[in-house]
Amino acid sequence: MYRGLSAALSAAVFCCVSILATVPANAQVLAPIWNGVYWGVHGGGSWGGAGSGSETVDLSGGLGGIHSGYQFQSGSLVYGVEGELTFGDVTGGLSDSYALDPILFGQNATFNGRLDLSANMLASLKGRIGYAFGPVMLYASGGLAWTWFDVEANATVSGNGFRYSDGLSGSDMLSGWTVGGGAEMKFTQSISGRIDVSHYNFQDDFSDGNLHINDVDLDFTVVRVGLSFQLN
Repeated sequence: MYRGLSAALSAAVFCCVSILATVPANAQVLAPIWNGVYWGVHGGGSWGGAGSGSETVDLSGGLGGIHSGYQFQSGSLVYGVEGELTFGDVTGGLSDSYALDPILFGQNATFNGRLDLSANMLASLKGRIGYAFGPVMLYASGGLAWTWFDVEANATVSGNGFRYSDGLSGSDMLSGWTVGGGAEMKFTQSISGRIDVSHYNFQDDFSDGNLHINDVDLDFTVVRVGLSFQLN
């Protein structure tokens, strides 16, 4: 997971350096072009993990969504707020199987268990601050985040002449924070493209029906590209 993240960050840095190399030396004196309302679409991939206590489940998957915000430009400084709503299927799971005590359960009795986790919606409200080199901007962001988290657990005990299965499932919204950054470049006055790397962390209790998990620790990193359309 971390090798993949390092490669993505290295690619983002290389992209930023390559873009900056093409910016004219007098770009800083150009008129502000980043002011106003914008909206856009984005997509990418995510890697991370979820756990409670010492057990951790690796998660990964693709996602895509929309974002919108408002920003101001003062000289080379650009600042504003942005909200996002992202949908995807960032999933992971683990299985366990072992023989049961033959004295209690009989010969050839086994236990099989399966736990599946999924974060299928992501939302955030964050501040952004950036530095513009004319049509290119480098920025950092951070703020509040929410995710809709699904848990499904199934267990089966079987042996000579018997089989018993049971399961629990539930969904709950977890709250947390996000921090990240990226680079954005104007293709025209109203259209820009971006590459963004953001980390999300959620430490919250999970509760739905009969399924309760204390102190869920969910964190993942999202690498994505997007297009934004400035409205004014």
